[in-house]
Amino acid sequence: MNQKWRARYMNLALEVADFSEDDSTKVGSYIVNPNTNRPVSFGYNGMPSGVHNNPDRYQRPVKYFYFEHAERNAIYNADRQLDDMAIFVTHTPCADCTRAIIQNRITSVYVLKDHGFYSIWTQERYTLEHRQAIQSMLSEAGIKVFEITREGVLA
Repeated sequence: MNQKWRARYMNLALEVADFSEDDSTKVGSYIVNPNTNRPVSFGYNGMPSGVHNNPDRYQRPVKYFYFEHAERNAIYNADRQLDDMAIFVTHTPCADCTRAIIQNRITSVYVLKDHGFYSIWTQERYTLEHRQAIQSMLSEAGIKVFEITREGVLA
């Protein structure tokens, strides 16, 4: 996938992130077929369908019980198998989302460098053990991981 398409899909993930009602952390993801450059699904972090969107549930630590993550929402929203797809994510996936990516046979993960694996954002939110588990799982499963800029440049 060339730089132009990477930039387009990361910008779409950023646009989708803005749908989130979580003002402290807006996360977006966009799943694409890298062979045809066709969109497959998207997701953002928020309340599960049918659950009351109560602002009291937006505060930490309560929101961790209610909010679904963008990556899993994109996977749930897909109406097809995700074998060999690519996912663009505005923030480093957590261990739970990493397992979902692996189990759905997505083969490439593009993460915005600003919130990538080695960013201050990720280091402040995930313990060293959490980060190591994420990277180990992705590596062992053969998932290609790329950090990119908003312009789609490989970092």
